[in-house]
Amino acid sequence: MTGRAPLDRYDTPLWAVRLLLHHVPELRGRTLLDPCCGDGSMSLAVAGGRFQQVLTNDLDAGAPSSLHWDLRRRALWEMAKACWCVTNPPFCLTGEVIELALQHCQGVALLLRLSALEVCKGRELLELYPPLRQIVLPRIRFRGRATDQVTTAWFVWAPVGADLSGPPIVCVSKQHAQSFAERTAA
Repeated sequence: MTGRAPLDRYDTPLWAVRLLLHHVPELRGRTLLDPCCGDGSMSLAVAGGRFQQVLTNDLDAGAPSSLHWDLRRRALWEMAKACWCVTNPPFCLTGEVIELALQHCQGVALLLRLSALEVCKGRELLELYPPLRQIVLPRIRFRGRATDQVTTAWFVWAPVGADLSGPPIVCVSKQHAQSFAERTAA
């Protein structure tokens, strides 16, 4: 099977989420929105003591989420009134998710394939609204096969007035990611 996953769903490895939290300790607030929550593990890891409320959404009716709306519905974003949106959006909707998240959330952290910088509809938003932090990860095997390895990065926009500590670009080596994953495994 070499085709795309159904609904373009690729669950985020928890080590990648833990690296985000390590490099963006400011990620906390009242409400967290994960509009493409998949199996829900990422939003659980992010929320852990950092948010009072978590709103999860996934188009897949079988996903363990509180809502099953098309993430392109503005009503989802308006209802959420999220302090932060943290998600791994479907590649085909990257531009739309960037636009909606930046319009409706105070802080945004998106795990994006770096190839989105080359071909993604909506990539011009990255030029208009550059992220304050990029955490470039080693290649991820989302489905455990060599054929689905991609280079990704967390693109992070902080709430207005917030100052993210640390450098604007962090490049995480494969060795550091492996070591970090082993040290932080629950």
